[in-house]
Amino acid sequence: GNPADPDIIPLSPTAIGTGVAGIIKRTLKLPITIFQPLVSGKNGKITEIPMDQRGP
Repeated sequence: GNPADPDIIPLSPTAIGTGVAGIIKRTLKLPITIFQPLVSGKNGKITEIPMDQRGP
């Protein structure tokens, strides 16, 4: 629509809650490889794995 006169559609709290729940669900189902590049080193500190040593 026109940016000067936008169409506003009110959403029910149920619709908003369902959307937020979906975002959380998809976030928790992300592949673990996103978190794999960081590992805990021998000294307990988190270190980054060099690109050439990372898995697929």
